[in-house]
Amino acid sequence: MQHGVSVFCGWASPRPDHGRVPGVQSPNRWPWKVLQTRDRVPALGEYDERNPAVTAQRVKWMQAGGIDYACYQVEWAHEMTQPKSLVRWRPYLDPLLMSHCPDLHPARSPVSFCISMWDASKSDANYWIELKGRRWKIAEAEGSWRHYARTLATRYMARSSYLRVDGRPVLFLGAAHALTFYQRQFGLSPARVLNAVSSEIRSHTGQKPYMVATSSLPESFPLLKSWGFDAFTEYLLYSDSWRGAMAIYRQRWSEAIAICRRTGIEYWVPATVGYDSTAWGRPEKVKFVPTPAQFTAHLREARQFARRNLPYTREQVITYAWNEFGEGGMIEPMKQGMLHSGDEMLRAHRAAID
Repeated sequence: MQHGVSVFCGWASPRPDHGRVPGVQSPNRWPWKVLQTRDRVPALGEYDERNPAVTAQRVKWMQAGGIDYACYQVEWAHEMTQPKSLVRWRPYLDPLLMSHCPDLHPARSPVSFCISMWDASKSDANYWIELKGRRWKIAEAEGSWRHYARTLATRYMARSSYLRVDGRPVLFLGAAHALTFYQRQFGLSPARVLNAVSSEIRSHTGQKPYMVATSSLPESFPLLKSWGFDAFTEYLLYSDSWRGAMAIYRQRWSEAIAICRRTGIEYWVPATVGYDSTAWGRPEKVKFVPTPAQFTAHLREARQFARRNLPYTREQVITYAWNEFGEGGMIEPMKQGMLHSGDEMLRAHRAAID
C-alpha cells in the first residue's frame, strides 16, 4: 500500500529570479500575512519554502508518518513557453509557477515525489483574446503543452526519487475536465493534448508517463480513459460536517469503482484531513475538521477499500492535504494549541497504517 499527500507549494515569497512578481511563486507577496486567523501557525514557524531546510524537515516528518510520496502542486502558464507570443502586460517568467518545493526535493530520498500540474492560464479571458489576436492556433497551443511536458521531464523525472508506477513517471493533471477548453478554443482535443504530453515525456525519459486526473467534474469521469488517462482521483470533496464528508467520500469511492469496471481506468482512493477556510476570510458554511481518531479511522477505511477493489486501485491512497493552512487541510505539524496541536495528525496518519 502506498500513501501520498497533496502539497501546496505557495508558502514562499516571490523568488528574486522571477522578478518578485506577487502571485507567481506564492499567493501573495507575503503569503502568511494573508491568513486572517492565528490558529494556523506551523511548527516550523511562518517559513519560506525556498529554504532547503524546510523540505529536509518535511521529508523526515513524512517518513515518520508513513507517507510514501509528496504530490507537489505546480502551476504553469502558456505565455511563458513562447516568449515571442507574450502578451504585452506580462513579463517573461519560468513556465513553472510555484516550483520551489519539487526543485528542492532530494534526488535520493526515502519519500518520493511527483508533479501535479495545474493550468493557470485557461480562465483568463483577456489573456486568450490577446493570444489569439497574435495568431495563436492549434500548433502554438500544442507546442506550449509540449514545452511544459519537456520541462517537467528534464527537470524532475530523471531523479531516482521521482514517483513511478511500473517504471513510468507519474504525472497528475488538475481540473482535467478543463481540457475541453482547448477543444473549443483551438480544436485541440483532450486526447491530442495528452498524447502530446505523453510523447514528449517519453522522448526524454524513455517511458510513457502514468497520468492521473484529479479535481475533475464527475461528468468527465467516463471519458478520462479514452482521453489517455491511466487513473483518476479526487482532490477534495466538501461537506458541512465530518459525518457528511465521510458519506460523500464513500459514495464517490463506490461510483468511481463502477466507472473503473466499465472503462478500464484505475482509481487512486482519495482521503481527507478536513477543511476549514475561515483563515481566508471566506463566508463559507462548509467546514469539517476531524479529531485525530476520526482521521485515523477514515484512513483505515480508505486502505480497506483500496485492498478490496484491486486491481483498479493499485493499493493507492492519496490525502488532501499536507499543508493547506488557509483551507484547513493539514497533516504537517503545527504549534501546540493550534487548529491541530503539534504533530497529532501526523501521528494519526501513522496509526492508520501500523
